[in-house]
Amino acid sequence: METPVHDPEHDDDDYWDESSSLSSQPFIQYPDNGECSACHRTNIARFKKYWSCTLVELENAASQNGCIQCQPIYELIKLFVPDGFHDGNTIRIAQDWRCTLSISSGMRGRPDDYQLDIFRLHGENCRHFSATSKMLKMEFSESNLTNCDIWKDVPIRGPFLGSTGSEETLQWIKKWIKKCDSEHTLCAPTRNPAQLHGPKRILDLRFGTIRLRDDYQEEYSYACLSHCWGNADSVPKTVAATLESFKKNIPLEILTKTFRDAVDLCRRLEIYFLWIDSLCIKQDDAEDWKSQAPEMAGIYENAILTIAASMSVDGSGGLYAEKQPNYLSANGLCIQKQGPKFPTRSNISLKAWPLLKRAWVFQERKLSRRMIHFGTEEVVWECKSDVARESGGYCSGRLPATGADNLSATWKNYVRVYSELQLTFEKDKLVALSGIAKRTAEMFPDDRYIAGLWERTLLSDLAWRNSRYPAARPSTFCAPTWSWASIKSAVDWTGYDFEVVKGVEVVDVSCPATYTGIVCSEDDDENSWLRPTITICGPMMAARLTPGTIDKSSDSGSRAEDDEGEYYREVKFAGEHAAAFGGIKISFDPDYLFHKPGRYYVAPDSEVFVLPLLFEESELEGLLLRKREGTPFYERLGLVLIPDLYNSRNTVQLLLTNFCSLPLSDITII
Repeated sequence: METPVHDPEHDDDDYWDESSSLSSQPFIQYPDNGECSACHRTNIARFKKYWSCTLVELENAASQNGCIQCQPIYELIKLFVPDGFHDGNTIRIAQDWRCTLSISSGMRGRPDDYQLDIFRLHGENCRHFSATSKMLKMEFSESNLTNCDIWKDVPIRGPFLGSTGSEETLQWIKKWIKKCDSEHTLCAPTRNPAQLHGPKRILDLRFGTIRLRDDYQEEYSYACLSHCWGNADSVPKTVAATLESFKKNIPLEILTKTFRDAVDLCRRLEIYFLWIDSLCIKQDDAEDWKSQAPEMAGIYENAILTIAASMSVDGSGGLYAEKQPNYLSANGLCIQKQGPKFPTRSNISLKAWPLLKRAWVFQERKLSRRMIHFGTEEVVWECKSDVARESGGYCSGRLPATGADNLSATWKNYVRVYSELQLTFEKDKLVALSGIAKRTAEMFPDDRYIAGLWERTLLSDLAWRNSRYPAARPSTFCAPTWSWASIKSAVDWTGYDFEVVKGVEVVDVSCPATYTGIVCSEDDDENSWLRPTITICGPMMAARLTPGTIDKSSDSGSRAEDDEGEYYREVKFAGEHAAAFGGIKISFDPDYLFHKPGRYYVAPDSEVFVLPLLFEESELEGLLLRKREGTPFYERLGLVLIPDLYNSRNTVQLLLTNFCSLPLSDITII
């Protein structure tokens, strides 16, 4: 989706006032002196696949030959990397499928790497052009670039302003609210407000006071605040002792900086009602929490705006960031250090956006019609139709929307992203996703949501695996062992095109309403079997655990909670099956650290069972189970992954043949 750019003919505010001190110098054209040995510019309209040169060659082409393409690149790099022009620093320019030029030195990832934005303050419409000390990148608005003057495609935008609390920022937010209201059909309320249960309580910001009201009216237009609590003791809360006094007045001085800034922003936007979780839900009343948690979807969907304190780790950080504008200009082009990338995709770092690391915020982003993120350098607009940075820099779309044609693939993508995020209380793992689950279930009325999975695709959904180092199971019950929500780690699925093993089918799903609507009862007895169970009919083969050690040399992005001691990664088939497989070991991904003492401890050489689920030509997947002592039930331990590593496709085919020869039995997993 293209980032909106300045259109002089449709300007309705003075944000782009040409009399501003930020206006650029006139654009300079360099002389055309024919073929350039560095950039081969005569081929630029058709693009060679790539070309490369040293920065010294670039310097010579720019300063001696006056190349119209090399000289602006050279001068901009020189502004920020004056000592980079030596023979050891080479650049490479390549075309990718988006008609992008990339210039890199091959030294990306070094500590001194930093990214730069290159832009013009005024000019023609265009798309993004970014640069780093090791990489320059341009993206063009035209697919056919023949006879295109590439320097006229550098985007129009503004540098980072001095404060995200400025009047300019406020006008930018108002402009986007107006644009969203008038142009974005996807962002319109999905249902009549009368069909939504509004917040039970709301903050009234009128008349110069802040009052807690418990008589929400449908005609109230309100905003929501999304924020990191940090130390819970420092967050002002509504409790039984403060409820009545807060109805009369909440003193401004007891609020955190983030809360005060949110109140200020709402009043400046002429939004006079605000929902903040700690103040609008009684924090010492479990019943109040249980009644409000299922209504989170409606609360965020019905808000006119969600305000996100995305840069702040706690209430002291506030919304507004103060920063002195810092950019350089040469020959009509401007350059400045690039701000943090906004995480519209799961592979973008959340370091500069601590709020977005929180699991609760995932559904707030998905459910909100529109959200304004306050970052360290600028604000970012995010709605169901678009994403835009205040500076005009490039954004690459929203989090994936629910696909009406493929619930399974979309939901798995959600869980991949969500399971990477942080929770203060593991017991909230399903609760913090319940709003999205509720809305998704409404889109697919013929399916049923069961503790993080979907009934119609249950066998495929069960094939989740721990995608990081294993951790201990949560100390409190979160979900049945067959659900990905039962472990602390991030999860993933290996593929979508697997077939179900012959004879394997789901014969029963017993799931109390608390796990379909998703609020888990805190008074569940640890030994109670009145929890979700699934019963699968299929062949099952006995095996023995084989101890292994954690590979500390791995460069995976995380480490186990406890790097000492053993954990298990392999099983050997036992009894009559051992002879059939010649003693080969079968690998599996453990769900958790089995050697940890406690309820879920598993001793070395314990008897386990392999229940096959899915297969394709070169891989077989199944559940690794153990029988719960003294009961007829089984618990999940991990996902068995059997690729053909031993003898072409013989291993998978041999296993399938043996599994299919076994009698079928009903296995109930808790």
